[in-house]
Amino acid sequence: MLRTKTEEVQNRYKGLMQHVSTDEDLRNLAAHLYCLIDTDPIQAIVEAKQFRGKGLAKVPAQILRASIFVDAGGQARDRAAVRDGIKIFDSLTRKHPDELILLYNYANGLSSLAQLDPSTVPDWYVSTHAQRRKARRFYYNVATNENAPPELRAQAFINLGNELDRGYRWVEAYDYWVGAFAIS
Repeated sequence: MLRTKTEEVQNRYKGLMQHVSTDEDLRNLAAHLYCLIDTDPIQAIVEAKQFRGKGLAKVPAQILRASIFVDAGGQARDRAAVRDGIKIFDSLTRKHPDELILLYNYANGLSSLAQLDPSTVPDWYVSTHAQRRKARRFYYNVATNENAPPELRAQAFINLGNELDRGYRWVEAYDYWVGAFAIS
């Protein structure tokens, strides 16, 4: 019964995955894929690989694919998927450097990839140093940008604090967490 239900859902979205061309198509697909992240992150990755956007939906579809790769990849502990998401965000931020949400999501990808690094402490700090530093810089750039929406700025401050906390930089982490409260 479960297999039949899964196949039914996949068949319903199969056509949509190949023809994402409107905002409504993208919203429906995003809702489906984000539900999959919670129940079957590997399937979310597989399905995210199957769609491309057309026309005006091309860039939003790329953002969705990259986000699914990062989020589902982190959930499934799939470093290759997270790297695929990072590559897309890297390309998009080069084309759209003023889009802070791209920078924020790029930082999320770098952070996720660092957390998935199989190195043990203390080697982990060395092997992930560049990724973590770049993620912190991106979070900081978003958090301190007055043009960013307050919710995004606050979340960037929180994530920056979390990154510092993972590096045992508790006082700095606390300062950024407090900064998030000041915004929200």
